Amino acid sequence: MTSTLVLVLVSVYLVTVQAFSGNPTPSTVPPPREWQFHVAPMQCYTHAPLRQLYRTLSANATLWTEMEKVEDLLATGSKGLERRFGRYWTNRNTHASSSQPENLVLQIGGNQPDKLRECLLRLSAQSQDQDAFPFTQVNLNCGCPGIEAGGATTYGASLMKQPDYTGTLLQTMRDVLPSTTKVSLKCRIGVVDTPADLSLRTEATRSGGDAVHDTTTVASYQALHRYVSIARDAGVSHVILHARVAVLTGLSPSKNRIVPSLDYRMVERIATDFPDLRVTLNGGIRNLGDLQRLRRFTSSPTTKTTCTPPVLPENSLVASHMAGRWMLRRPLDLAAVQDYFDAEASDEGDGKPGKHIGAVAAQALERYVDYVTKETRDASSAQPLADLCLPLYLVTEQLREEYDALVYGETDGMPNQWDPQASSPAVPFWSEDEMVTMYNVLVGAMDEMKAHTGKKRSQRSSSTSSTFVNFKRLSSSFKGLVGTKVVNKWKRNRAEL
Repeated sequence: MTSTLVLVLVSVYLVTVQAFSGNPTPSTVPPPREWQFHVAPMQCYTHAPLRQLYRTLSANATLWTEMEKVEDLLATGSKGLERRFGRYWTNRNTHASSSQPENLVLQIGGNQPDKLRECLLRLSAQSQDQDAFPFTQVNLNCGCPGIEAGGATTYGASLMKQPDYTGTLLQTMRDVLPSTTKVSLKCRIGVVDTPADLSLRTEATRSGGDAVHDTTTVASYQALHRYVSIARDAGVSHVILHARVAVLTGLSPSKNRIVPSLDYRMVERIATDFPDLRVTLNGGIRNLGDLQRLRRFTSSPTTKTTCTPPVLPENSLVASHMAGRWMLRRPLDLAAVQDYFDAEASDEGDGKPGKHIGAVAAQALERYVDYVTKETRDASSAQPLADLCLPLYLVTEQLREEYDALVYGETDGMPNQWDPQASSPAVPFWSEDEMVTMYNVLVGAMDEMKAHTGKKRSQRSSSTSSTFVNFKRLSSSFKGLVGTKVVNKWKRNRAEL
């Protein structure tokens, strides 16, 4: 009797290990999916103007709106929708560069099925093309650990504690949306209530050595597995996993992006166990070097799972990657990401950006400035001046760091693009001449906006020599357009990225 019980327990243990080992059988391994790169949704950042800049830099990147609360969308008129989503929402003549929301994901925050249904139906009815929903994908936010005012304790990451109810919300979305519009879920790899709970979970994982054999970690993965399974059954075809645990109380949203450790193994197991879903990895991608290592799944016998960032196995089924803070601190890098797409399309390239990237970035910046010029000249524009200026400020700050590093050797804490832990500073993708060209484009944009707002023009409108280039002064000049408080806030927020 005892020996029989032991055999049964051993059998159950082996089945459990096999189920969570992350080693797919040949019959479950699908053909490789087309790779995607997603720019993460970020409150107060990924509004229509910044998405416009991103789109000029990359035609293939998948862009996301800010997280939009259902209640806010229901209370917003056509002008407000235009501000959020661009001129596509109006029936008057649109700017060709902003009329089509291609590869655009709408992220929604909400927890009431009836209001969710009403919101999506209203968006469909008010869009310019009422025969097609104006987004390629609608995403339910189940990953934000803290959402300002209006339901912070009842949606976002807290929904991970209600798997069945999450399934109801997702099923509502799937029932309302046309079959051509995908439904996706963005969540964390787990959720705990307090930092103390996080410490217990982290300690259990560390003490267990191999996570597969640790009871706490297996239980955590089982909870995530069930959550994703319910989402899939509700009609979800895409799951975006932030590879950190969410802490619901006692930890700020910014700390929630840093303090919980990354666990890419959980993401990989989900991709393995759900080969019919697209799984996107989010978290810890800080630069092109990180992205390249994850894309190529490089590993070696000496690689440790605690390396930064932890690598994935060569046969990884993770189909796409998402980055947020990197794209804010260095928005022009998206041109280098686009180079990955172009290299794959032509079956060329060595995984590093080509020499033409600087020219591409400069041309993209000029196109964005054209967009800004049209918006500032149009009295009916729904875009606030500060929103139009923010992308230009982010570009200016990136170029300031890179120009100082290249010309003066002042790295100012700027990380190496290919190895953040290296002692050598980053080498910009653009030459000094290309940075001077972009500087002149930025100065011209500032003068144009000041002319239409009655502000004082820059002391010098253009330069063909690096002798007169001063990105620091240019950054400061934004104060004359949008105010000192706004620019100081931008500066503080960027320093925390």
